[in-house]
Amino acid sequence: MNDRYKVKVINKAAKKLFDVIKSRKISKKVKKSSKPNPIINLDLYKPQDINNTSWWIEDLHLLESEKRCITTGQWLNAPIITASQSILTNQFAEVFNGAGFQDVGNSLVMNFAVETECFIQILHDADRKHWITVSNVTSDQFEKIHVYDSMFSHGNSCLSAQVACLLQTKQPNYFLEFVDVHKQNGSNDCGVFAIAYAVALCFGLEPGRFHFDQQNMRSHLLKCLGSQHFTTFPTKGERRCGMKICNREVVKVHCICRMPDLPNKPDMICCSKCLSWYHGRVCLSGVPESAWQAGIKWYCRNCI
Repeated sequence: MNDRYKVKVINKAAKKLFDVIKSRKISKKVKKSSKPNPIINLDLYKPQDINNTSWWIEDLHLLESEKRCITTGQWLNAPIITASQSILTNQFAEVFNGAGFQDVGNSLVMNFAVETECFIQILHDADRKHWITVSNVTSDQFEKIHVYDSMFSHGNSCLSAQVACLLQTKQPNYFLEFVDVHKQNGSNDCGVFAIAYAVALCFGLEPGRFHFDQQNMRSHLLKCLGSQHFTTFPTKGERRCGMKICNREVVKVHCICRMPDLPNKPDMICCSKCLSWYHGRVCLSGVPESAWQAGIKWYCRNCI
């Protein structure tokens, strides 16, 4: 069994669930990444009903349980988001040339390939159990990322880290600009809105312009998945605000990994010469313990 899919099978129900998840062909990005294969977050691929594991759309690796998830108003899991991104990748291949729409399973393991062109990407915020769309296709700078969030207008460490992983910028920081978009009612439709935002961007439309018809968005998603072709989601008209940024955040990145200061990388060390910060215990090897003591000078490899 591939190490990527090793899980502890506790009982027959767990084994059945595992077999279903393992059968899914998790999408691959065309661009190569220098990082090792990730341990995919299996919970994101878990069907809502493990007793309903027959195929709905086998080409998209969607089960009947996913169809039921959409029709009954449940929170969308990763296979639905992945299938939607897969359709958009094929439908707009000439426009984006393979940029963006990477496997959402990379959200937790930070194994995204580096984006070098304008992109659109749906991300999973594990801290909030929430889907978000990010893009720079309407931005005037590559490192200025527009965030389309149907619930929040501010970021967190999970979002900052994922965008940093996508950019791997050599600049000292990048920017998150939260677009004023039509917000969802309730707590389960973030995935539907994230797909709707991505579809609008693919068609060259600014999602912040529209007041979406939330009541009919799921039936539209169902139709588009069934035909494997997306059209823009139903709206109730345009919003008066048009394109408006409601919040801007500057995210500083450090180290050879070009990532922010994160809770899972707590130990930062500063070069005494260039004053650059590094994740000393995680990203660097050979840092002596004495370097962590106050008053002791330490120099990075560029300054030695």
